[in-house]
Amino acid sequence: MKQVVFVSGKGGTGKTSVSAALASMLDVPAVLADLDVDAANLSLLFDTQPGREIVFMGQPRAQVQVEACSGCGKCLAACAFQAIRIENGVAKVNPLTCEGCHACTLLCPEGAISFVPHPSGVIHVQSASHQTLVHAALDVAEDNSGKLVSEVRKVARKEAENQGANLIFMDGPPGIGCPVHAALNNVTLAVIVAEPSASGISDFERILQLCGHFGIQTAVVINKSTLAPWLTSLVLNRCVEKNISVLGVIPFLPDVPKALSQGKSMLSVDGLRSTMTEIHHRLMDLVHNDR
Repeated sequence: MKQVVFVSGKGGTGKTSVSAALASMLDVPAVLADLDVDAANLSLLFDTQPGREIVFMGQPRAQVQVEACSGCGKCLAACAFQAIRIENGVAKVNPLTCEGCHACTLLCPEGAISFVPHPSGVIHVQSASHQTLVHAALDVAEDNSGKLVSEVRKVARKEAENQGANLIFMDGPPGIGCPVHAALNNVTLAVIVAEPSASGISDFERILQLCGHFGIQTAVVINKSTLAPWLTSLVLNRCVEKNISVLGVIPFLPDVPKALSQGKSMLSVDGLRSTMTEIHHRLMDLVHNDR
């Protein structure tokens, strides 16, 4: 099964708008997945219908058995995150600060502390413009360690298998941290959406290094290229040095953010459809020719 993920190294490059436009041009069965579980927004660019929900069980949290607790306070000394306090003579855990390290269970002489499953988000499976979209939302104050990203990918793969689809199109999270590592695991192709700015160049280099570290086939799309042509040239030269395929260069047009603010695709902007069509063809050639 082919898996394509769009990454950027930073937020704001236009990764979601580019991936959404290219996804809408697919003429083969595919499942879409939004892996930015901190701020999933791919669904905003599709006509989605209500679907099913899957509760995501995150990091287990400590729970005190009140009847067994002697209030000795040893668990307080063990907790490096100050998630436990003594209240009315027994230990009480603050679930928002508990990191699940289990130190309290090791030092509790009464065995009064156990760890229980903790719901920390929801995975949504929806119909989106004749395709299936899988995305997720973390609950308030929950951490994203990459586990939810992996779960979204598992659900997307299961949906693809059930539908007989051989392609998963994924909008990845920004940055280069743990969620991005989970998004890059075992993919066919990583498409870096770069922008010509000082921070964009720096983060392009970081995500390029990360993909190289994991030996992932990589291609590049340069978005908003006309904002700083000399920086666009730097990205193009870097791709030549690294023998990386450049799928295309997208100019900056003020009508693009206007269209996106109205929930419309980049394809609705005059002058961009032909550019995006060429990028789509090059992308599909890379995906289908992958061994």
